[in-house]
Amino acid sequence: MSKKLNIIEAMKMPIGTEFEVIFDGKKIPNNTMVIYRSLASDRNTKHIDWKSHPDGTFMKPYDYLINGVFIPIQQPVSFMEAIEEGSEDKKVKVVMDRITFPKHFTDALNKYMTLNEIFKFMSEHLSRVGIRNVIKEGKWYIEESEADSNE
Repeated sequence: MSKKLNIIEAMKMPIGTEFEVIFDGKKIPNNTMVIYRSLASDRNTKHIDWKSHPDGTFMKPYDYLINGVFIPIQQPVSFMEAIEEGSEDKKVKVVMDRITFPKHFTDALNKYMTLNEIFKFMSEHLSRVGIRNVIKEGKWYIEESEADSNE
């Protein structure tokens, strides 16, 4: 479940938050919007712009932007954050981009599980070095709950 925000709610998100944006019920392909710190003034202000927008140019406030739906893109967390947040209620997953494992292994870990399930699976299928590599190199995600969503 992902939050669906309007432009005002999106602008309240922290600097660096990335969004998938829907205009008139359609996703804009290959474009992500990001909250940036505005450098144009002395005040601590923010602006939103396309991630792929050329440097030094700014987004104009078009009406379709004002009526858009902004869906935050989930970002990976550190292993320690996953440990702190993971519980029976909050599940986590680990995605490995830089490590090559058999497909059945990466598919198994690429779904949300409790930390106990993840470590049990890894202890049954990996050496200590393999577990260490998953912990260090994996991208950890915390499952969003229904309470985190406003769908």
